[in-house]
Amino acid sequence: TWWLGRNFKSIGQSCSFRPLLNINCPQGISLGDDVVVGSFCWIGVYLEPGYPQGSLTMGNRVHIGSNSTILARNLIKIGNRVLIAQRVSILDNFHEYQDVDKAVIDQPISEGGEIIIEDDCFIGVNSVILQKVKIGKHAIVGANSVVTHDVPSYSVVAGSPAKIIKRYDFKKKAWITVK
Repeated sequence: TWWLGRNFKSIGQSCSFRPLLNINCPQGISLGDDVVVGSFCWIGVYLEPGYPQGSLTMGNRVHIGSNSTILARNLIKIGNRVLIAQRVSILDNFHEYQDVDKAVIDQPISEGGEIIIEDDCFIGVNSVILQKVKIGKHAIVGANSVVTHDVPSYSVVAGSPAKIIKRYDFKKKAWITVK
């Protein structure tokens, strides 16, 4: 961890990385305390000539399950106490594809859009979080969901595309199913 950590923009106390971590441009990554990155993960930022470097920031007690991918072309900010399950993809960009005379692999990465995941969230297994999305405080993303729009605080979303299925009612002190 010390050897990897010296290349990051900043790294907090008690961070750990499971074997076979793939990192792009660690100088654009800031980690809080007690960040755990599972096996076979890919985290990073893009650094392309002519574009500003992306930024990936994680707060304290962020735990990322194995085989997950978090790549920032622009900005991905993950709050405190966020639990990300296995095989989750968080991508603020996509490959351009408009030029049909070029293979997609030969086209640039989009400029992207910010992704903000606020404190106390849970992102379920196999979920995908796409660009220009804000996930509010204590929101839950169900397994196998594709998040393409903002998720309000204290709500549960599921599906592809993800839709709100529950909200927390503070008066009743209970999670209420949305019909």
